[in-house]
Amino acid sequence: MGAHTSSGDDTWRSKLSSDGSIYVHDLRHLINLKVTCPVQNPTVWISLVSTNVVCFVWRACLDQIPTSTDLAMRKVNIAILSCHSCNSGMDESNHILVNCPIAIGALSWILNWCQVSGQQFNSVAELVDFAAQWGRCPKKRNIFIAIVYGFLWCGWKARNAKVFDNARTSSFNLADGIITLVFNWAGANIFPPFKKKGNNRE
Repeated sequence: MGAHTSSGDDTWRSKLSSDGSIYVHDLRHLINLKVTCPVQNPTVWISLVSTNVVCFVWRACLDQIPTSTDLAMRKVNIAILSCHSCNSGMDESNHILVNCPIAIGALSWILNWCQVSGQQFNSVAELVDFAAQWGRCPKKRNIFIAIVYGFLWCGWKARNAKVFDNARTSSFNLADGIITLVFNWAGANIFPPFKKKGNNRE
């Protein structure tokens, strides 16, 4: 972007777009090109989800959230590197958010609630990419993306609650918290495409 002086009002024109206007998606594309590690999935920025959550998801896709293994790589002295919920994997983003048994159980419940056929994901990036390409209806897709982002955010908060407060959770409680969070974000009036909270719990 550059400033151009004229006899009238000063204006800004972006070099990222053909018409000189400033668009968030152009800036997002430029940021993806500049990061040191390649980004294979599109992080969708939608108004339903708060900016801090979208930024968290973006960082999680890049494996750049402050997990125990990430902090240890930065030479921080960490006593426990294993997952604090299951102890069967490492405390790193892909495990705690999509591969931990509690996360797997919660995601299975959420996908069933959304009437989405069962899927298995090896990484946060795979899950976000699946959500970004899911379905043909843009409205349903945006709601599903919001639910997936809520799943990842609640999973991270549950992990931190276990680390700092020794608060335990279950797959069912995590799923219930995700639905409540997304309802608070979006309001129940836009949820008819999916089952209402409290229906068909198994």
